[in-house]
Amino acid sequence: MSRFSIIVLYLLRNPLPMVSNERTPSIVGWLIDGPVKDDKAHDRLRARIDKGWGIPGSDDEARGYLEELALGGDADACLLLGLMLENGVGAPESLQDALGWYQRAAYAGDPLSAERAGEVCFELGLPQGTEKKKAFWKTGSRYGNADCVRGLGWLCESEGTEKSLAEAVKLYMRGVSMGDSKSVRCIGNLYERGLGLPQSYEKAAEWYGKSADMGYSEAQCDLGYLYDKGLGVEQDCGKAARLYGMSADQGCARAFNNLGLLYATGNGVDEDETHAFECFSEAAKMGDVDAANNLGYAYEHALGVERDCSKALMWYSMAADLGEMHAQCNLASMYRKGRGVEKDYRKAFELYSESAAQGHVVAEYYLGEMYESGDGVEQDYRKAMEWYMRAAEHGDEDAQNSVGTLYLNGHGVPKSYEVAARWYRKAAENGSSDAAYNLGRLYETGRGVQLSEEDAFKWYLKAAEQGDADAQNNVGIMFENGRGTEQSEKKAVEWYRKAAEQGLATAQYNMGVVCENGIGVLVSYEEAFGWFLKAAEQGDASAQCSLGILYETGEGVEQSYEKAAGWYRKSAENGDPEAMFHLGLLHLDGLGVPASDEEAFKLFLESAEDGYDRAQNNVGYMYEHGQGVGQDIGKAFEWYSKAADQGHMLAQHSLGRLYEEGKGVGRSPETALEWYRRSLESGNEEAGEDVERLRSELSGRASFQERRSP
Repeated sequence: MSRFSIIVLYLLRNPLPMVSNERTPSIVGWLIDGPVKDDKAHDRLRARIDKGWGIPGSDDEARGYLEELALGGDADACLLLGLMLENGVGAPESLQDALGWYQRAAYAGDPLSAERAGEVCFELGLPQGTEKKKAFWKTGSRYGNADCVRGLGWLCESEGTEKSLAEAVKLYMRGVSMGDSKSVRCIGNLYERGLGLPQSYEKAAEWYGKSADMGYSEAQCDLGYLYDKGLGVEQDCGKAARLYGMSADQGCARAFNNLGLLYATGNGVDEDETHAFECFSEAAKMGDVDAANNLGYAYEHALGVERDCSKALMWYSMAADLGEMHAQCNLASMYRKGRGVEKDYRKAFELYSESAAQGHVVAEYYLGEMYESGDGVEQDYRKAMEWYMRAAEHGDEDAQNSVGTLYLNGHGVPKSYEVAARWYRKAAENGSSDAAYNLGRLYETGRGVQLSEEDAFKWYLKAAEQGDADAQNNVGIMFENGRGTEQSEKKAVEWYRKAAEQGLATAQYNMGVVCENGIGVLVSYEEAFGWFLKAAEQGDASAQCSLGILYETGEGVEQSYEKAAGWYRKSAENGDPEAMFHLGLLHLDGLGVPASDEEAFKLFLESAEDGYDRAQNNVGYMYEHGQGVGQDIGKAFEWYSKAADQGHMLAQHSLGRLYEEGKGVGRSPETALEWYRRSLESGNEEAGEDVERLRSELSGRASFQERRSP
């Protein structure tokens, strides 16, 4: 078939409308081929054109012709002029002028023009201030436009007074009677928030359901949220996901975001971080600020996408610039930690402040932290307390714990263990493991509460079960020693192990101790060595000393005085007095280090001054015999006394000898006998001979004195 034949066939099937000349005015062509907004108006006007409406061919002539007809009362001409001006077809766009022509026909009783007048009134009111908006929408409502009726309801709702809210309910219900799905949703929203209607999630769900059944995407999303959270309906995340999906299919950005959250957590759907990321991306591209924040979080924490702090920063910034408080807080934390951006405490402080000003509880807490630490702002404990208190009163358990700690230490407030205990309890009951641990410490020491090892154990256990490593270690200690609970070495090891596997050096050291001594487990020097090494590499001085002992004795590891000395030295540098003592012994005997009485004395003295009884005894011995230091019997007596008071049996024996011989102290056989007896009771069997000898001598002296008595 030729091209000409095709054209002829088309014209036969689709005859051109009758016009006054060969040219077709723009409005006629638009009606024939363009996207027409109102099918009823299109059908009516198209029918008249098809019957031979003699509209001139040029746009200007067509407009003049139609205006003449319209002024004469032709409703079709008014309607067509309105469409020309509303859509800018054949004439400059002017909603106001379009409204005038629609109203002319509407006043004459034309229902289609009245519909168009109502829609234009709604469009004209949108960009206006409240009063002009209200005027346009009142006019539109008189034409029966549901959007205008609902818009008036929204204005009344925005006023927020009891009277205006009651009027909003009336207007929304009028919209409901007009079959407006959006007005139906508005009634549900009022029930959900308790504005103008009694608060009721059940009623909200009922009205959202009606609107959702009418196909309104926002109501589908709202109803999904109620099922998601179990508000007014039995919680059903699967149903929530289906509703979110229906809403998202219609392009609801909020639904995409909420659906992403379900996929991220695996609630109601199989957990799928990649799908969650895709949902956040889709919603963010549609301008949803919550999704932009969530997308930033996904990039920061590698949720369904490769970690990219620069992109996280970009999305957080985008949402934060739009005032999204969660994004402001998250962005602040990136500046505070220097993630994806140079660390900037001042910028972090500013962003936390913006977020907190909107009531973001976590931001309030972080502001308290910054005032407490002095990061990005001058340190101020009182302001720290102010921000912690705000967050605490909003229910934040971390802030409640921090309030307790400020009272505990008297920072910014008068010190009060009792008030600290109350805040720790409140935070612990709200789920803070730190607060449960802190409350356990107060019960263990009897500060602010009545001393109770049972209550201490209870709160330590609560924190331990939440994964707090320090609490797990303390629970292990209490099980090992039967404090506050029934003694159980097996359970002690279980809790030590949990804490140790989290990397807590103290618990790793304790695991080394139980393995070394067979407490709750079989003796294993090799396993003990492994745990001591883990703790020692974290700088635990006790573990470093224990490693030195194992290297010195060759238990669990190949014997090496040099390595023993190395670990003793590290431990000594970290202030462990036992390690100083052992390193002193190596110097005394020249094992793994140069022999040096002077270096040995120096180490013994440092250890002794820290209260280590074995070192105090050795210092006494070296002063007595002038070994590594000038002889000084008086100082020997002084150091023997310190060690003896701590129960050191050799020091007690040496002190008895000094009293018996009268060296460095006045001679006193009676006092000597007392110290010999103490030494024997402490386990020094050699002191037994001295006790018997001196007791016999003192007994004989008493008999002689009795015979000499008159």
